Amino acid sequence: YEGTAGDLLDAADIAASSIRQHRDSSVVHEYDSALVARARLRYELRETIRGVQRFGRLEVHYQPQVDVARGRLIGLEALVRWRHPVYGLVGPAMFVPQAESSGRIFELDMHVLELVCHDIMAWRARGLEVAPVALNFSRASLMHVQVFARLAQVLEATGVPGALLEFEVTESQLLDSPTLLHQ
Repeated sequence: YEGTAGDLLDAADIAASSIRQHRDSSVVHEYDSALVARARLRYELRETIRGVQRFGRLEVHYQPQVDVARGRLIGLEALVRWRHPVYGLVGPAMFVPQAESSGRIFELDMHVLELVCHDIMAWRARGLEVAPVALNFSRASLMHVQVFARLAQVLEATGVPGALLEFEVTESQLLDSPTLLHQ
C-alpha cells in the first residue's frame, strides 16, 4: 500500500463500512485513493448537513428572475453551494450526486428548504417585499413518503407562506421516470 497512515486508516474504515453493507463474502473490493476521496466527501457532506461546522456549511445564493418588460423582480432561484474549509466554494455538481448515491438527498433538500425559509423570514422581518423562491428538488425527495409532512413542519416552524415557494424538477429527472408522466 502506498500512502500515509491516515490514508490507510481511511481505506480500512471504508472497507469495514462496505463489509457491513455487503454480506456476500465472494465479492472482492479494491479501495483506491479516488474511492477514499469520494467516501470522505460523502462523510463530510453528511456531517455538514447535520450542522458540524468543521466541514464547512451549506449556503444559498439567489439568482434573480426579472420581468424585463416591466423592470421588476418576479422571483428568485435558490442555488445551494457548499463552503468547504479546504476546497472553498463547491458547486452542486460536486456534492449533489454524492448525496443522491448515499441516500442523503432528501436530507440535503430539506436542509436547503430550511435555509431558504429562514432567509425569507429574515427579509420579511426587515420589511422587504419577498418574491417567490424556486428551489431545485430531486425527484427522490419529491417522491419521499415524508415530503409533505416535512414541508408542513418547516413552513409551520418558520412561518413562511407556502405561496412564496416553488419546487422545480429538471426535465431529465422526469424523463428518467416515464411512469410518473402518465399518472
